[in-house]
Amino acid sequence: MVLGLVDLKAPKIVGGDPQRAVTKIEKGLQFGKANAFLHLHLAEAYQAVGRTSDVREQLNAILSMTPDPNYLN
Repeated sequence: MVLGLVDLKAPKIVGGDPQRAVTKIEKGLQFGKANAFLHLHLAEAYQAVGRTSDVREQLNAILSMTPDPNYLN
């Protein structure tokens, strides 16, 4: 996932690639489907490559998640 974020946030001139970010973050999501941050960053990557319907899908996935009651404990 970290490499996906690097590809997403880095300018193209230094090697950033939003499409490669999508691929890497999608792979990360296979291991962390309950991770809201992965869904959020994947939505950002989808937005960067113009996949609007996929952005909505990821944001809806976040909104439908049940918060972990022990997260702040």
